[in-house]
Amino acid sequence: MNLFPLSEYTDFYEKTKYQLTLRLSIAVCVMLVILGVTFVLFDQDVMYLNFIGLLLCIGIVALILLTKKYNIAAIFFTVIGGSLCIFTLLSLKVDFLFVDPLWMIIISLFAYFTLGKIAGNMTIFIQFSAVVYYLIFDLNYNLLNLKPLSIGEQYSIAVNAFLCATVIAYLIHQFLKRNAFAAEQYRALTRELKIKNDLVENQNREKTAMLKEIHHRVKNNLQVITSLLRLQSRDLTNEETIKHFKEAIDRVGAMALIHNQMYQSKDLDRIQLQPYLESLSTNILSSYILEIPVNISFNISLKHTRSNLIVPIALIFNELISNSLKHAFKTKNRGEIRIAIKETGENQIQIIYEDNGAWQQPAKEDSFGLELIDALAQQLNVDVMRIEENGTRYIFNLDTEQE
Repeated sequence: MNLFPLSEYTDFYEKTKYQLTLRLSIAVCVMLVILGVTFVLFDQDVMYLNFIGLLLCIGIVALILLTKKYNIAAIFFTVIGGSLCIFTLLSLKVDFLFVDPLWMIIISLFAYFTLGKIAGNMTIFIQFSAVVYYLIFDLNYNLLNLKPLSIGEQYSIAVNAFLCATVIAYLIHQFLKRNAFAAEQYRALTRELKIKNDLVENQNREKTAMLKEIHHRVKNNLQVITSLLRLQSRDLTNEETIKHFKEAIDRVGAMALIHNQMYQSKDLDRIQLQPYLESLSTNILSSYILEIPVNISFNISLKHTRSNLIVPIALIFNELISNSLKHAFKTKNRGEIRIAIKETGENQIQIIYEDNGAWQQPAKEDSFGLELIDALAQQLNVDVMRIEENGTRYIFNLDTEQE
C-alpha cells in the first residue's frame, strides 16, 4: 500500500500536510508503544491511559490510510491529543507534570501546520488557558503533594521528554522545509516573471520601433504628396483653384506633422498638445503672406491627448487658423488668436478657439472648410458652439475616452 499517495495531492502544501499528519500519527503510535513498554517495566499507573492513547492513534492512522485524506484525522488528532493533555495536566495533581506542556506545544504546532492559522490560534488559546488555570489553582497543591521520583518514573519522564523533543524538532524541520520550498518557489517565480518581462519589453521595443518606422514612412509619403501638390499648383492659373490646392497642402501638412511628432515621441499613444499646436500654427503662419503681425497664444493645461484624437483636432485647428488668417484681420493693425484647452471633468476637456478679427467676408454655410469642421466635430462626437462677437469664437466639449 502506498502510504503517501502523491497523485492525490498535486499541491505541495496539501501534500506536506497529509504526510505530516500520517507520519506524526505513526510516530506517536511508536512513541506510545515505547512509553507503554517503559511503564510496564517500571509498573507505572499511567500505562492504562497510555494504552487508550495508543488505540486512538492506531484508529487515526487507519482513518488516514482508508480515506487518503488528512483533514478529519488532523482534527481528531488535535482535539483528542489536546483533550488528553489538558486531562493529564488537571487531573494528575500528585505527579510531576514536566512533559505535558511539551505535548501541548506539539499539538499546537501540529494544528498550525495542518489546519491553518485560525485552528492553530484556537488550539494554543485552549491549551495555554489550561496551563494558566493549572498555575493559578493547582500548582501549589501539586508542589505540596509531590513525592520523590522512583527510578521507573525518572526513566519514564526522561524517555517521554526525549520523544517530545524529537517530535518538536521534526515539526520545526518541516516548518523550515516548507519555508525553504516557498522561498525557492518565490525565486523561481521571480526568475520566470523576469524572463517574461524581458520578453514583453523586447516585443514592445520591436513594436515601438516598427510603429515609429511606419509613422516615419507615412510622414515621408505625406511630404511627397505635398510636394506633388505644390508642383502641380505651379501649372495652375486660376486663383480659386490655386487657393484650393494650398488648403489641401496645409491639411496634408498638418497630418504629416502629427506623424512626425509620433515618430519622435517615446509614448506613441500620447501626443503632447502644446508643442504640436505651436508647430502647426508656425507652419500655417509661414505659408501665408500677411500684411499685419499675427500673434497666436496658447493656454493649454492638458499636456497630452490620445493619438486617435489628435488628427481630427489638428485638422480642426488647421481650418480655424486658416480661416482667421484669410478673413478676420483685414481691418486690424494686429491679429490675435487665442487657443485654450482645459479639463472640465473626468475624461472631459474643453477646447476654445477665438480671434479678435472683424470678418469682412462671412463664411458660407456650405463652404468646404466649415463642412470639414462639422464633419470632424461629428467624428469627435461633440457639438460646436460658434459665437461671432468681437471676433469669432469656437467652443468644443470633448469626451477623451470615446472610441
